[in-house]
Amino acid sequence: MREKFLPFILKFTVISLILFALWYWKGEYYYFLFFNSTIPNFLKLFGIELILLPLLVPLFYNFLPFISLILIIPGIKSPKILQKLLFGLLLIFIWQILLAEFLFLIHGESNTPSDAGLTLSLILYFLNWCIPFILWLILARKSLYAWFTTK
Repeated sequence: MREKFLPFILKFTVISLILFALWYWKGEYYYFLFFNSTIPNFLKLFGIELILLPLLVPLFYNFLPFISLILIIPGIKSPKILQKLLFGLLLIFIWQILLAEFLFLIHGESNTPSDAGLTLSLILYFLNWCIPFILWLILARKSLYAWFTTK
């Protein structure tokens, strides 16, 4: 298992660095434009106004490790990888919408949450960074089990 772990970590690191460079170069800007032009209008249909969106940009990075993890899963054929990748990205996108709304409701227009709101915010921030890894473990469980149990 040790001989499998180092290449896994190296692949994850290299792919993550490449994705982060692309994200930093142009991806963040375009994703923010997409998110900012679609989500507030969608939420207005339900009577929700989202005004803290620029403060949430750092929370959008959470899909980068998910993409890296899905791309390095051994033993999954390309169509399955694409299917798992798109499904996971959709779930992360929905999570980001929910997170943005929860944080808006917690912080309100004053941007100063109560003690309970601050605690809930911290839990949501932590969960935000766990989501990609949890999704990866769920979506790739069979391949990961086979990979870790074979010699």
